[in-house]
Amino acid sequence: MTTFNLANFCALTTLLIVFILLICIRKALKLACKRLRIQAYNANAIVRFTSLGLILWIAILSFLSYLEFFIFFDSIPPRIALVFIPPIILIFFLLQHRFFRLLLKALSEQSLIYFQSFRIIVELMFYMLFTISLLPYQMTFLGLNHDVIVGITALIAGNLFFFKNHRQQVAAILWNVSGIIMLINIVTITALSAPSTFRVFLNDPSSSIIGTFPYILIPGFIVPVALGVHLFSIKQLLLNGR
Repeated sequence: MTTFNLANFCALTTLLIVFILLICIRKALKLACKRLRIQAYNANAIVRFTSLGLILWIAILSFLSYLEFFIFFDSIPPRIALVFIPPIILIFFLLQHRFFRLLLKALSEQSLIYFQSFRIIVELMFYMLFTISLLPYQMTFLGLNHDVIVGITALIAGNLFFFKNHRQQVAAILWNVSGIIMLINIVTITALSAPSTFRVFLNDPSSSIIGTFPYILIPGFIVPVALGVHLFSIKQLLLNGR
């Protein structure tokens, strides 16, 4: 596969991951509403409103990246840092919302852990981008990014922590915390690899590709979804533990 074709493949993979995450979120909402016996009309409204909100956010990120808004890394703070603010506000709002807590309790604890397995695909894509010199070495699993471990262990942890009637709540919470640490690690590495005054990793290429389309959807959508599901899983475990 040529460099051009591999680059296109990685771009399409990013969009595919975003699409799959949207489908998973829709299905989880529908399932939770069904288990709570919410009327079909209201359940459809919840799913539709959530989907439109997420699609609007993705469209905004895509449009701004098309205008090259995020590729200026010398501003303080870097413009790309702005993509984290709305999702984080939304995540903490949902964590405090009473109805959202009911939705969490309606979902299986395993499902929120299995969900994180999508990160395997993200890390494989990062490696492919490295092989065609579009991403620095330290952002891959060969370097300092060990996020792939979370994706792999997610496939095992769902069964391991909830095997039959043996519920390992503390272990599941610690696993989620380690997943959050892994996310913070790769976000930090990406920031320190960017062409800014704070750059620490001086090897080429920089991480500037993250500010372009469709890769802006990684910090703007994919990472917040992974973070949110970790926090939602911890909240769910604590609620069920009571």
